[in-house]
Amino acid sequence: HSPILCTQSVYRSLTGDKLELEYGTRLVNVAEGEQFDPEFVLISPNSKVPVLVDHQPEKGGEPITLFEAGAIMLYLAEKHGRYRGRSPSERAEVLKWLFWHCASQSPMNGQCAHFNLFRPDSAYARDRYKREARRLAEILDRRLGETPYVAGQDYSIADMACFPWFDKPLAALELEPRSQFPNVSRWFEELVQRPAIIAAIERYEEDSEPVNLNTFAKNMFGQDEHAAAESAANAQRGFKNMGVKLK
Repeated sequence: HSPILCTQSVYRSLTGDKLELEYGTRLVNVAEGEQFDPEFVLISPNSKVPVLVDHQPEKGGEPITLFEAGAIMLYLAEKHGRYRGRSPSERAEVLKWLFWHCASQSPMNGQCAHFNLFRPDSAYARDRYKREARRLAEILDRRLGETPYVAGQDYSIADMACFPWFDKPLAALELEPRSQFPNVSRWFEELVQRPAIIAAIERYEEDSEPVNLNTFAKNMFGQDEHAAAESAANAQRGFKNMGVKLK
C-alpha cells in the first residue's frame, strides 16, 4: 500500500506542476506472487514494489532502473529540481527526514501492521511494534510542532514519504495516531486536500484488485497452507477496515 502511494504522489505532484512528465504504470499483483516472476526480479532483485524505469535519462543513454520508494522519490526530485530543498541546508533537512522514514517509520510501522493484523497471538511482537509506532509518531508530531512540513517550511518528498502511514494502515490497527497527535493531524488534513495526493489515492483505489488473504500470506510471508489460513483469518477485520477489497 504505502510504497506505491508514496511514489504515485511524486508522479502526480510533478505532473500537477505542469512539468508535462509523462509516465505509464504496470501493476504487479504481489498478493498473487507476480513480484517473483523472473522478468520482474531482473529489475527488482528484492522482489518488492515499486520500481521505476526512466526511458529518458537526463543526459540520455540507456534507461535507468530504480527500486525502493525512497530512491525513486529522490531520483525524480533531483532530476526535475522540485520537492528536495533549494539550498544545501534545506536539502539536508529533506534528506535526513526522508531517510528517517525509510530506516525507521516505514519498516517499524510495517512490522506493527504485520504482527497486529496477521499474528496478534505474538503478544511481545504486537506490543513492541505498537510502542515503536507510537514513539515514531511522537517524534513526527514534535517535528511538525516546530515546522509546517516534515523537512521545514516547504512541502517535499519527506512529506510524501511519511503521509501514507497516517491514512488507513495505522487506523486499521486502532492506533488512531491522528487523534492523539494534533500536529500530525493538522499536517495530514492539509496534505489530504492536495490535488496530487487526491489523484494518487483515486488511482490506487481504481487499480486495486480484490485480495485473497490466504494467497497473500503465502506469497508475502512464505507461509504454508495452515499458517497462511491462520494469518488470513486474523487479518480479515483489519483489511476490511482499510477498505481493501477481499475475495
